[in-house]
Amino acid sequence: MQWGATVEPERWRNIEELYHAARDLEPSDRAAFLEGASGSAEVRREVVSLLEQSEAGSSPLDRPAWEGADPSEDFSQTTSSLLSSGTLLGPYRIENALGAGGMGVVYSAHDTRLGRPVAIKCLSERLTDAAARTRFRRESQMASALNHPHVLIVHDVGDCDGRPYIVTELLTGGTVRDWARQKRPWRQTIELLVGVADGLAAAHVVGILHRDVKSANILVSEDGQAKLADFGLAKLAEQSEHAAQPGIATGEEHTGIGVIVGTIPYLSPERILGQAVDARSDIFSFGVVLYEALTGRRPFAGEDGAAIARNILHEACPPLPPELPLELRGVVTKALAKSSDERYQSMRELAVDLKRVLQASPAGTRKLRIGFHRRWTAPALAGLVIAASAAAYLIRQNDYFWRNPLDKARIEQVTDFEGDELDADLSRDGKWMTFLSDRGGRFNAWVGQIASGDFVNVTKGRFPTL
Repeated sequence: MQWGATVEPERWRNIEELYHAARDLEPSDRAAFLEGASGSAEVRREVVSLLEQSEAGSSPLDRPAWEGADPSEDFSQTTSSLLSSGTLLGPYRIENALGAGGMGVVYSAHDTRLGRPVAIKCLSERLTDAAARTRFRRESQMASALNHPHVLIVHDVGDCDGRPYIVTELLTGGTVRDWARQKRPWRQTIELLVGVADGLAAAHVVGILHRDVKSANILVSEDGQAKLADFGLAKLAEQSEHAAQPGIATGEEHTGIGVIVGTIPYLSPERILGQAVDARSDIFSFGVVLYEALTGRRPFAGEDGAAIARNILHEACPPLPPELPLELRGVVTKALAKSSDERYQSMRELAVDLKRVLQASPAGTRKLRIGFHRRWTAPALAGLVIAASAAAYLIRQNDYFWRNPLDKARIEQVTDFEGDELDADLSRDGKWMTFLSDRGGRFNAWVGQIASGDFVNVTKGRFPTL
C-alpha cells in the first residue's frame, strides 16, 4: 500500500474511516462488516492488511505523529517518499522512518549540533499550500512557547523541498492507548493524565486549541511521564481543506459536515455538527480519553463512522464501573456532556477536580460514608449490631475507659426528601454535606450547607445509573 503523496485525500479518508470502525469491532465480526461496507474491493483489502498489522502492533494508523517505533522495522512499502538514512535536513541527520500516515512521515534523527536524538515529521504534500505553511509555522512557534512538562517539546521547524517539517523531542515509550491496554488501578491512570490536563489548560490560556486530543496523541516516556503531542496539526488539515487564508486560529471557524478532520470517536458534538468550537471541544475529547483509559473501551462505538457520530450526538455512554470513586465518575460524566454549556467550562477546572479526586481518596484507604447502602443484606446489618452491642458491653465493665462522646450531642433530621437517601458524607468542618437521592425517580448527587437545609442537585439526571 502506498502512503503520503500517492494516496488521494478522499481515498485516504475512506481507508481511515473503515479501519477505525473495524478496529473497534470484535475480530469475529470484522469480515462481515467489511463485506457490507462501501468502497472498492482494493480499499477493503488495504483495510484488512492494516488490521493485520495492527494485531501485530505495527499499523501506521495506530501511531500518532510523534510515537517512536522499532527502528529495525521496514517501511519501504509504506510510502514512496521516504528520506533515506543519512539524509541531512539542515543540522538533522535522518536515521530511520518510524511511521507514516495521512499527515506525513515521522523519522528518528540526530541533531548534529547538540548531539541529541530528535523526532522529525515531514508533512504530506497536500498540506503544503502557502497559507498552510504560514499557519503551521506560527502555530508551531506558539506550541514551542508553552514550555510545559506535559506538552511535547518542539525544538525547531523548517522546510524540505517546499514541504514543512517539525522537530521535537523523541519519545519511545508508546502512547496512552498502549499504556492502558495493561489493566491498571484507577489512581495510577489519573496520576498519569492529570499532568496532561494541566498541559492542555496551559495551551488554552494562551489561545491554542488542540482539536485532535486522543489517546494516540498522548505519549508516555520511558520514565512514565505523559506528554501531549501534535498541537495545531488537525487545524492545519482543516484549513487546507478550505484553502483558508493565513492567520492564527481563534476557534470561531465553522466546519462543514463533509470535511470534518479528526478521529471520529474523539470528536465533540459541536465538531460533528460543524458548529463553532472553543476549549470545551478539547474538554470533551479529553473526557473520551479518560473514559477509555479507565475502562479499556471508548464511550461511543458503532459499526462505522456515521454510527459512531450518531451515538456521540444522541446516545448516553455506558456507565462507568461502580468500583471507581463517585467523584471520579462525576468528573468524566461532566466532561462528556453533550451540551458544551453543561461541560466543564475550562480545562483548568477539570484538572483541579481530578487532583481533588486523588486527594480525597488516599491510596490504600477507604472513605467512611454515613448511612447504609440499600444493597447491604439483613444478616450483615444484624451482625454489625451484635458486634457493636458486645463492644459496648465490654467497655462499660470498666467505668474508667467509658466516656460517651455523644453525651451532649443533639440529633436533628437534616433532609426530608421522598424516596431513598444514601452515601451521605460530611465536610471536615461539619458544615457541608453531600448525598445521593432518588428524589424525582433517578439518583442524583445533592450538596448543600447543613445549617441552611437547602440542597442543590448538582448532576441533574446526568449521574451514571446505579
